[in-house]
Amino acid sequence: MKKGKIVSMLAVSIMSSVMLTGCIDAMPDMTEEQENMVAEYAAGLLLKYSPNYDYRLVSEREIEETIQAENEAALQKETTQIQESEMEKTEPDKTEENIQPDNDSSNEQQIVEDIDTDMFSADADIAQELGIEGLSVRYQSYEVYDTYPKENSGFSLSAANGKKLLIVYFDVENTTDEDMQVDFNEYNIKGKVKVNDERASSVLNTMLVDDMISYIGQISAGETLQLVFATEVSEEAANEIESIKLDISGNGNSVSIPLK
Repeated sequence: MKKGKIVSMLAVSIMSSVMLTGCIDAMPDMTEEQENMVAEYAAGLLLKYSPNYDYRLVSEREIEETIQAENEAALQKETTQIQESEMEKTEPDKTEENIQPDNDSSNEQQIVEDIDTDMFSADADIAQELGIEGLSVRYQSYEVYDTYPKENSGFSLSAANGKKLLIVYFDVENTTDEDMQVDFNEYNIKGKVKVNDERASSVLNTMLVDDMISYIGQISAGETLQLVFATEVSEEAANEIESIKLDISGNGNSVSIPLK
């Protein structure tokens, strides 16, 4: 049956139903919602069988293709976001790239490593190798302490928890015929001590009266003073010292001395 005939029959049926209402004593009352439902149903039938209306349902295949396309778009978006995030993490921070820490202690720890040092014997004249005139500085011995000096007659130095103080003694002699006013601060002396296979420790700049790094005083002609270097080492290393290496820099020069 053609669509045109079907539409005509539907129209006639609807009109007949309306005309037949005259034979009924009382037409049932319908709510506005019920009237809208009847109207929509009738309009749907007319459109469905109208020759000028292409009525069809969406196929399952079209639904699957639409869902797949949406999923692919969401996956692509997520992948792009992840890639951008990884690029931001790997990109260097240009604001900190060329910033160097302003830390005097860090510079002191690196100074000996940055200078090529020559190896000398333990009895070498350190002052001569550093180019310090009028003095002779030679290694004497070393001792391990918890607190230095043992007899506290002023400023003293105590080791941190789990550490020991390694005190290295030097004989400092005035080799001239005149008294000398000595200020070791002028020589900018730095040092590092390596015990066994541990990481080298920087020599401390302290307020000890006999600290060679900061010593200021007069040395009479031919007189010999005892000055020290102080550093901290681990208790394990201090209990069993197998080797000690001392690196000293100052006055623009440097030396390396195996003390044991």
